[in-house]
Amino acid sequence: MMESILKIYLPETVLTVLLLLNIFFMISRRKKGYYLFIIFSYLVIIISDIVSGAEGFIFLIDIGTFFILYIFYLSEKRGEFCTTNFFIFAHLISLHLILKTNSLLIFFISLELLSFVFYILIGLEAKKFKDIAPVIRYFVIGSVSSIILLFSIILIYSKTQDLSYNAFIMFNRTDPVFRLSFFLFIFALGFKILFVPFQFFMPDVFEKVRLQYLALISLTPKAGILIFLYKIKFYLPEMAFPLSIFAIVTLLLSNLAGIYENKIKRVLAYSTISHSGFLLFSILLPEPYARNVLFYYLLIYFIMKGGMFLSLNYFFDKNEDKEFEELKGLYFTDKMIAVSALLFILSLASFPPTGGFFAKFYLLYALFKSGYIKEVFILLILTILGFGYYIKFLNSFFLEPARIRKVKYTGFYESFTLILGVISLFGFIFIKFFI
Repeated sequence: MMESILKIYLPETVLTVLLLLNIFFMISRRKKGYYLFIIFSYLVIIISDIVSGAEGFIFLIDIGTFFILYIFYLSEKRGEFCTTNFFIFAHLISLHLILKTNSLLIFFISLELLSFVFYILIGLEAKKFKDIAPVIRYFVIGSVSSIILLFSIILIYSKTQDLSYNAFIMFNRTDPVFRLSFFLFIFALGFKILFVPFQFFMPDVFEKVRLQYLALISLTPKAGILIFLYKIKFYLPEMAFPLSIFAIVTLLLSNLAGIYENKIKRVLAYSTISHSGFLLFSILLPEPYARNVLFYYLLIYFIMKGGMFLSLNYFFDKNEDKEFEELKGLYFTDKMIAVSALLFILSLASFPPTGGFFAKFYLLYALFKSGYIKEVFILLILTILGFGYYIKFLNSFFLEPARIRKVKYTGFYESFTLILGVISLFGFIFIKFFI
């Protein structure tokens, strides 16, 4: 029994040991061999995933985290990289536990650890007094959502005397307490997925945080919570209807807000919220569509969103935002970066034949085959509406007169970003593994 548990949680045990070793590097003045340690660490994590028989979603999270870490490596000051990786390890441990546990209590503790990591990272970005307000708002709303989530778990336990996911099955569906706890549970998770009404504060946070931190905030935590919702839908089939309503309203409001926004980071925030809405619909699908669509969409989302942050990173000074006019004429001054950004933007906008297009096409096809006809037409309209704020990138980068600017891009950085852009363009080649 003990050997079986140790084998299942081998990756988390390895991550804990690596976290402690990373602390040693943090307190040590000598960082010699640290980057070799990083490569060795993630190699050991992947091997431990294989040995423990981890599911594909765990591999996706681990590889996606390494991809984000590489964005930090290319962008971060070497002296700060060690501290950053400590938080990345901590967030990875919490995500592993969220995806593996069958206990509501462990899930809550892991989710709070994940939140705590981001409170610290975002708080460290508040260099000026004017930057503190969005951070405090993020912390307060996050704390309130945590209290609501804990209260819902207490209600569930009080009625079922069980803290496993089976408690959802044991609950009497006609009991008013079930309806209340169910609503509070889903509503509290809305803070992590950024559906209504939580989507309005996120652009303020995006505006005050560096792009490489935004890559971390926008990718793996979102993927972890969506995968968690995918797993508990088998215990809570009732959540399909409220999630679809939340997703549609969130998509509509975020797309409308993005059209009237002129700052790049804020538009990227609305883009993140919009894709969250689409990803929510993948959870509503029957098997095997749900798993395949969610996995494929997340894979493409990691590439196109992470690549977009990478292509624009050096144009932003720390946590300052820029308006589109400040990057106008990008093609005439930085052609490789502009072409890379173009490929990521087309993919994010779901323009054929990019990976982003096939991700949404696969989602809409699966919804249509599953009988969600009305939802398909609504999502098509919302997709077209979303083109409005992506066009701003194209207009600014390619049609506006060039501005003189000095950037720090290296040949390797430009080449790596362009390779990611090409992968994003031909992302449809991955779809054969999911059909």
